[in-house]
Amino acid sequence: MRLRELPSPACSAAAVEISAGRPEEALVRLEQGRGVLLAQALRLRGRHPELDAAAPELAGRFERVCAELIEERGTAPQRAALNAEFASLLTEIRRLEGFERFHRPLDWERLRTVAAHGPVVVLNIAELRCDALLLRADADGGTGVDVLPLAGITRTEVGRRSAGFHAAVAALSSAAGLAEADTHQRTMDDTLEWLWEHIAGPVLTRLGLDRPVGAEGGEWPRLWWCPTGPLALLPLHAARCPSDGSHVQDRVVSSYTPTLGALLHARDRAAPSGRPPALVAVGVPAPPPGADGAALPPLPAVYDELAAVAGLAVGQSRLLGADATPEAVLAALRDAPCAHLACHGSYDPEDPSAGGLLLHGGELTVHDLTTERLDQAEFAYLSACHTAAPGTALVDEVITLASAFQLCGYRHVIGSLWTLKDAITPALARDTYGALGAARSTAGSAHALHRAVQRLRTERRYAGPLFWASMIHIGP
Repeated sequence: MRLRELPSPACSAAAVEISAGRPEEALVRLEQGRGVLLAQALRLRGRHPELDAAAPELAGRFERVCAELIEERGTAPQRAALNAEFASLLTEIRRLEGFERFHRPLDWERLRTVAAHGPVVVLNIAELRCDALLLRADADGGTGVDVLPLAGITRTEVGRRSAGFHAAVAALSSAAGLAEADTHQRTMDDTLEWLWEHIAGPVLTRLGLDRPVGAEGGEWPRLWWCPTGPLALLPLHAARCPSDGSHVQDRVVSSYTPTLGALLHARDRAAPSGRPPALVAVGVPAPPPGADGAALPPLPAVYDELAAVAGLAVGQSRLLGADATPEAVLAALRDAPCAHLACHGSYDPEDPSAGGLLLHGGELTVHDLTTERLDQAEFAYLSACHTAAPGTALVDEVITLASAFQLCGYRHVIGSLWTLKDAITPALARDTYGALGAARSTAGSAHALHRAVQRLRTERRYAGPLFWASMIHIGP
């Protein structure tokens, strides 16, 4: 049976475990059954210093096979032989003392460490029941799981709300939808208030994060969201409190993660060292026709956006217009820890793996990225449409262009859930990179984006979530 045909088995299995009073096991089931392709690919890209120390020759053979599997080259028989060698090496490694669980799916002992830097909220949306699983560190340094039943919602309703929200966003983003703009805006507003009432509000209250930080300042708390099912298509950080009109954005700095394993993998990777920071800036202001031959609208703000990026005090290279071919961009990514890409994006909700960035002369695709292993990668800013949007089919496989960037090595990724307005991209880039430059580190990229969005919201014409809520941070 293909993954596409399965009715969200991981969410269903987790719901059964929650009903039985085993929330920790529910999290294990979700990690085993969601993002299966992502998890397999991440394990191939892991570094194993403990194995290097214990059995260097064996570690070298394992590293070689992993690298060859990532490249996806060779004939079918050669690939089969490589997979057989990989399985044999795993068996040999697991015979070593202390390596019995090497490359096995994550267990609770590993998952419990995910809340070391702040609370993580896993939202399980299943047919049987819907729940928020709140992971947070306790006073003794351990991690507990607090189950918050979401009794007022069903998976069917979440799917309906998600479809309606994105239809409204698409209509408001096009000239054709302006005739019924009020109707579409009401759909957006109603959905964001529903998100608050039934999901985000109760979660923040349980975590003690239900008050706005306020203009006078104070330390902004972090919160990681890990939604499942059709909820992954909705902007939880933009959920709106009906009583005062404030948003989750006014209470916490939100980050997203496709799975707990992806977040742990990003944290495990050390920031690049030994080289001065460098950034490649890519811009395609006058894109060639799309794959269907249709003309794409120009992106005149790309020039101002790249000028804003140029203000970051690091070594930079630039690929603009005709220089920004897929081959040239991929080569540049291999040599620069940071990347800013401003262009059109392609997105197929029925097959998100077919998505990519529309460059000069072709696309940089999800597949192109998943065959790379960029050890120096650190931060990617994807200023293109739908780069963080999962598909409506296979939604729990969490395949997005942003996750592909994270997979090939980028610890921090900024991407979009829907169509970006060209006019706002320079301001967002300027303020995000301004905050990163002040911090002299990409480690604070979630805070930097949050600050940029808060500033954008002060402009009346961009105060609506249609403009500011699309961009999200993914990573540690």
